[in-house]
Amino acid sequence: MTSSNRIDGTTTGAIAQARTIRGNITIASPPRPVPAELPPVPVHFADRRYELQRLTKLVHPSGTPGAPAVVIIEGKGGVGKTALALRAAQRIRHHYPAGQLFVDLRGSTPSPARPAHPGIVLERLLRSVGAGPQDLGGDVDELAAHWRSWTSDRRMLILLDNASSVDQVRPLLPAAETSLVLVTTRRPLSDLVLDGARRLLLNALDEPGALELLRNLLGEDRLRGEYWSIRPLLDRCGRIPLPLRTAAAQLASQPGMPIAAFLADFDFVSPPPGPDGTMRRNLDLAYTTLPNDARDLFRLLSVFPGQNVTPLTAGALTGTDRAEARRLLTAIATAGLLEHHDHRYRLLDDVRAYAHDRATEQDTPEALHAAFTRVLTRYLDVTVAAQLTLIPGRWYNDDRFRRPAYAFADTAEARAWYDTEQDNLLTLATEAEQQQIHDDLLPVFTEACWGHFVYAKPYTWWREICRLGHAAAVRTGDLRMQARALEGIAITHLNLREYPAAEEHYATALDLEIRAGHLAGAASAKEGLGLCHLRTGRPERALRAFTESRDDHVHLGDQRGATLQERHACEALVALDRHHEAIERLQRIIDQHHEQGEPYLQGRARVPLATAYRETGQLDLAADQLQQALETFIDLRNRPQQAEVHRELAALDAARGDRPSERRHLTAALEIYTELGAPEAEETRARLAPTTPPAGT
Repeated sequence: MTSSNRIDGTTTGAIAQARTIRGNITIASPPRPVPAELPPVPVHFADRRYELQRLTKLVHPSGTPGAPAVVIIEGKGGVGKTALALRAAQRIRHHYPAGQLFVDLRGSTPSPARPAHPGIVLERLLRSVGAGPQDLGGDVDELAAHWRSWTSDRRMLILLDNASSVDQVRPLLPAAETSLVLVTTRRPLSDLVLDGARRLLLNALDEPGALELLRNLLGEDRLRGEYWSIRPLLDRCGRIPLPLRTAAAQLASQPGMPIAAFLADFDFVSPPPGPDGTMRRNLDLAYTTLPNDARDLFRLLSVFPGQNVTPLTAGALTGTDRAEARRLLTAIATAGLLEHHDHRYRLLDDVRAYAHDRATEQDTPEALHAAFTRVLTRYLDVTVAAQLTLIPGRWYNDDRFRRPAYAFADTAEARAWYDTEQDNLLTLATEAEQQQIHDDLLPVFTEACWGHFVYAKPYTWWREICRLGHAAAVRTGDLRMQARALEGIAITHLNLREYPAAEEHYATALDLEIRAGHLAGAASAKEGLGLCHLRTGRPERALRAFTESRDDHVHLGDQRGATLQERHACEALVALDRHHEAIERLQRIIDQHHEQGEPYLQGRARVPLATAYRETGQLDLAADQLQQALETFIDLRNRPQQAEVHRELAALDAARGDRPSERRHLTAALEIYTELGAPEAEETRARLAPTTPPAGT
């Protein structure tokens, strides 16, 4: 008879097993995350009952065996494709227990905004389903392959909003035929239909649906007594949701104005020729109701390539403070030309195109260029302040780091800035490169975003930031910034354990730093090479690299940098079994970090010191160092370092023969590594697996 011993998920406390373990033993992986990313359905969604019924019938079964069901919702701008898709998705989400994902592909967003980078989209999707760093490297094809692997056995609902082309959609399709993909687009995606996708063409609302939407927007009391004017209003708006919402915003802001009077103003504006004339006339009317300063801001919003606008953005565009910018944004939103949610504003694609047309008509190229320069500079200055908050003690190439224009209260506030503005930072840098302007600023983005990579590990996004910075530095001939960008790329390879690629980039960076005569940069590149050597089993070479880097820092008078390299050198000494020498030097390093007010670096130094104590049989001293390190990293809310300390505590327990405590610490480390999607999770899981003695022993 075959027996089986199974430990599911994560465990806490002692795990006892009586007598001999026989049969198969399985340590089950912690459950995968179940994402629930669908945004709420717009509050004023109306009608579309027939379309919802049709959509429900289309979703299954898939037209192609072995492929996910794909349903395309096609229609012109403003007709309500996203709202319909969200309503349908919310209704059927319970059929997809593995999770629901939402991505705005920005496919129809007019210039200067650009479609979402496919690699960044795939990386975000992979993170949402629990993928770790080992699946986040590589190009789009590799990421797409990882995505298919992760979704091969998961029944998921994925909403791809605002797609521009078949090529943009195909890499994002999951593998499981039980999954459903809803795609909204303005363009015919004929090749997807040929592959088996189903298509729903969305037109304007019928009259009852348009009336229901208007009633939801304005309320029954506002419409009472004006029914003779309502039908002409619906007709003027083409019964399209976006113009109806804009008109309703105008009426809501003027509660005393009869609808008939509003229509008189509406008819005063001559519609341009073409099928979009109704929407243009509606936007013209909303624009003319704005005060002049709000009109100026509305036009300038078209030069900002990001999706979300804040008072900081608006203030930079106009050269005003945040309070004034917030007032102007409120006026634009009240006129129905901006969506407002959670202190952020969004310019819909058709409204952005209209703002761009107005700016082209009324503003000079010089004025638009100046506005873009102001917003790019403002974002860079704030990001510099965030970087200095996260990593305050290191050297930087650019003078902005020596005279920051902003300040953050703490690291939590700085990290929140990066998290919310990550996409805007990349789109701004990309737009600058597309315009071939500000090559002096683009390399600074690499330095300013370094801390975000250290804390959040957005690999594809970071590589693109480094690529833009490196290309600009090459164009200007700035060897220092070329090297810094290459080090940024190298650290991604180092984190992903792609050591040959990391070593190649660090070596190239070192050559550039030497050619530039930049000793601090050369020391940094030597540190990177030392880490590559140490992690590939070459501690002697690592020790030489760290020692050279330390000596460079001493020559520069950089005590902090020298102490950091001394710690790395001690890690190499531990690997070389030179434990007593490492202990003596690490004790001095901890005292120096204490004097420098660097609790994080002090905690980092305690870990190799504990290892050296353990290897020399001084187990109580090792335990004391690890406990102090753990308390430090808990205070700093540094989860990766907490996991490392738990693993070292487990090794210490193994040396003591305390198996229950060893398992507790390994389980704690595994929880953190799994949460972070770190490659160390598999190693830790393997250490948790019991050893099965031969049968009969």
